[in-house]
Amino acid sequence: LFLLVTHTIFAQVAGNILYNSSARWEFQNQTEILRATTANHNEVRFELNAMWNVQADSYLAIFHVTQAGSDAREADSLINARINRFKDQIALKKLEDVEVVIDMLSMVPVYHVEVTKQLFSKTYTEIPAGFEIQKNIHVHYKDPNVLDQIITAAALQEIYDLIKVDYNVKDMSSIYD
Repeated sequence: LFLLVTHTIFAQVAGNILYNSSARWEFQNQTEILRATTANHNEVRFELNAMWNVQADSYLAIFHVTQAGSDAREADSLINARINRFKDQIALKKLEDVEVVIDMLSMVPVYHVEVTKQLFSKTYTEIPAGFEIQKNIHVHYKDPNVLDQIITAAALQEIYDLIKVDYNVKDMSSIYD
């Protein structure tokens, strides 16, 4: 019985391609040779995804910074001081073609939970404890060797979260052509 069942069952060689294309797949003599044909037997269509290594013209490093404070004014002034010192560090290093742009993300209140125990229950009450502010720092630069100096300047101001580095190419349409 096992030999009879294995002889009549064939693996799905085509996979899900049958559902994603208009091609007709045929098996020849049960030897699992796959041949693709289309409705028009004079043409075959290929789809190609390729990657082209191109030298980047500029780079964009994005850092994330978070600051907490007892009130909104304190949190904002503390984060702005850290960011301004970061900008000053970059200016002191005399890095050419470096531009810094700040992006505000959020300012939300922070709460602490106070537990009140009663005879048969507990009550949890949120008490305002301050504010938390989050910003992104976008650093645009052209020389890839500058990134280490930018990261060092950020770390000196306790900015540790490097989100990503984007690589920019000026004229992508000519490269695609």
